[in-house]
Amino acid sequence: MTERLFVYGTLCDPNVRMAVFQRSIGGTPDTLHGYRKTVIAFGAHNYPIIQAAPGQHVDGLLLEVSADELARSDRYETHAYQRIQLTLASGVTAWVYCDPGDQA
Repeated sequence: MTERLFVYGTLCDPNVRMAVFQRSIGGTPDTLHGYRKTVIAFGAHNYPIIQAAPGQHVDGLLLEVSADELARSDRYETHAYQRIQLTLASGVTAWVYCDPGDQA
């Protein structure tokens, strides 16, 4: 079964996708309206994360992954993110990692 995953940060890098998914995965540009990108500190590094923000948007890539690859992305993103389904500008519903404290 194919899963749709919208990425907007480190997983936009093809080298990171190769490391996480163990294969080359292309992506289709898409946009998520009603959210903004910010950063969180996790360990010694800052990483992108999104939060609900009316009137704003986040550009990223829509990936098609297997259920196993989606589980790999869960491990990669860790508990610092919450995976939810949202509708993108294209009309496609996809999994998106967002701020777990965000009550959108």
